[in-house]
Amino acid sequence: CSGYFSVDGANYFGLGGQGYVLRGKASWGSVVLLADNDGKMVSSSGWLVTKVYDSDLQRYWIIQIPNQVGYFGAQVGYFTAVFEGEPNSFYGQEGQGYVVRGKMPYGNGVLLADNDGRLAVTTGWLVTDRYDGRLERYYLDFSCFGHIGAHVGMIDAAGQKYYGLPDVGYVMRNATSPVDGYWYDANNDGALSLVSTRAIRLGNGTYLWIDASGRENRQDAINRLMAAADSVLGVPYVWLGRYPEDGGMDCASFTYWCYRQLGITIDFETYGQVYDGRGVSLSEAAPGDLILMYFSSPGVPEHVVMYAGNGMIYEEPTFGGHCQYVPLSAKNAGYVVVRRILA
Repeated sequence: CSGYFSVDGANYFGLGGQGYVLRGKASWGSVVLLADNDGKMVSSSGWLVTKVYDSDLQRYWIIQIPNQVGYFGAQVGYFTAVFEGEPNSFYGQEGQGYVVRGKMPYGNGVLLADNDGRLAVTTGWLVTDRYDGRLERYYLDFSCFGHIGAHVGMIDAAGQKYYGLPDVGYVMRNATSPVDGYWYDANNDGALSLVSTRAIRLGNGTYLWIDASGRENRQDAINRLMAAADSVLGVPYVWLGRYPEDGGMDCASFTYWCYRQLGITIDFETYGQVYDGRGVSLSEAAPGDLILMYFSSPGVPEHVVMYAGNGMIYEEPTFGGHCQYVPLSAKNAGYVVVRRILA
């Protein structure tokens, strides 16, 4: 037999062209057919909580199949059903039949359902620990194909921007992150403020530079760095000097000072700067990179310069000297280590 049929009071569904009966699930119009391992289909309407059809317990809303008296399947899509004496909204998952419990991305939002499958149906802000085990903030609107769900992407609420995180639905909080190409800080409530002219440290020890527009802009950082170095040309060499209070700088406090003008703190001495940022080869050296040289022992450089590009460097040379712009070749350095600070 193919299609619906009954044997000894039990309902079955024969798969046309196959010969055998359905065991498990199959989509059929607005429902999902459910059959146990023997092929027996569900036989009554209402709520069904079982793990017969899945590896764990799931909740199904069973309805009579349209135009098939006595045959039943799991409702899919949006529907309203009475649960614990009250009407509630639910969503039966296509292809599975069981109701959403927890979260499901849908349209431009995320459906939110409690452990019984009851959907969140009130628009506006929702602060709850119901879906994550900790308090999170959601902004609910009609973003789920015209149905209520947590808005993902940029949100404008009462003139303030927020960002709903994809897949999870709650707004970004206590974080700094790019959104649509612009970098934002999010406070504890999720309110966004644009990052402007600031360095952001990355996991590998380098720094992203965010320009006044809120976008990543390495060249803007290099321009500022070179301008800072150029502004102190002629400042005398002072061993361990802090500029301007000591009237001068040594080689490492010079590079330290230059990066401080970007809000970036590197080590104050060559022995620490050799580990700042990340290493690159000399052939890869770019403006802003630190070049450490004159090693007194492995890992112990006695001098550092800042590469300016085109074979030129800025440096505080040594006692009696002053900040200068000279060719790297003039240093006659053999072994060098290059450290990149700007990502």
